[in-house]
Amino acid sequence: MLEEKAALEKEIDLLMHDKNYLEKVARGKYGMLKKNEEVYYLDPQAKNK
Repeated sequence: MLEEKAALEKEIDLLMHDKNYLEKVARGKYGMLKKNEEVYYLDPQAKNK
């Protein structure tokens, strides 16, 4: 339980003080984009159809 608390505290600290980490989480976990960005989803099986 103490290890989990320490990990959560580290996560909070990173989110509050590391803009690169915050951006990584926002993009990866929540699918957020910067203004004027577009996402292209590629279907690798589409070329076989």
